[in-house]
Amino acid sequence: MNKIIISALIILIIFSFSQSVISSSRVELETGVNLGEGAGEIADIIADKLNGQAFLILYEAMEVSEFENEVVSTIMFLYEEDDQIYLYNLPLRTFLDTEDAQKIAREVNGHLDTDYLRMNLGYFIDVIDLYGGIEVETAEGIRSMDSEAADSYLKSGLYDEYPLDHRVRQENLINGVIQRMSNYDGNPDFLESLSILYSGAQRIDSNLGFLGKSLLGIRFINYGFENIEFYQPAPENY
Repeated sequence: MNKIIISALIILIIFSFSQSVISSSRVELETGVNLGEGAGEIADIIADKLNGQAFLILYEAMEVSEFENEVVSTIMFLYEEDDQIYLYNLPLRTFLDTEDAQKIAREVNGHLDTDYLRMNLGYFIDVIDLYGGIEVETAEGIRSMDSEAADSYLKSGLYDEYPLDHRVRQENLINGVIQRMSNYDGNPDFLESLSILYSGAQRIDSNLGFLGKSLLGIRFINYGFENIEFYQPAPENY
């Protein structure tokens, strides 16, 4: 069970790595959607490399206090070749609504219909209480957090302020969860763990049904993370 949870968290933490560049973009011009500083050039490079061959698109969804609905901050394209999966990361430099994020993904992957998942760390945050809370690096030092405090910190920072960027807060939370689970000597309640995972999986937006999501998870586990390569372009105007 720990391996399944940690696998999902690793995918989410990969989302959080982003670099800023300055450019103009073919993808932005075609869609009329602004990706923020430099992200458009990364989108162009990924589009050229994929050539419409991604088998799955992952959207990192976030709940940010300034927005009424979930927003997308990162899009990842998964491509399979020679018994290896490549994750092409497109870090946005602005938040997009779901519709605009889908426009970008479709343009990058050659206007093909592609399976997708839209997932949010918040869907699984209750797992923190199963491990007795976590220690989280914040702008004001290490803090102990239960699920409720972690959820509040993820959305708004400490004391409803923004001492750290949202992406950094998410990365810090994921690191805290992985560290706690890795060092935990006890056995969290199996049925409760299963319930949280099932509930979180049900909230993931996707064109796939529950069986399709489950088979996809098994596919990743069977590959092993040593056979999944992360790739984020470094454009000329880096």
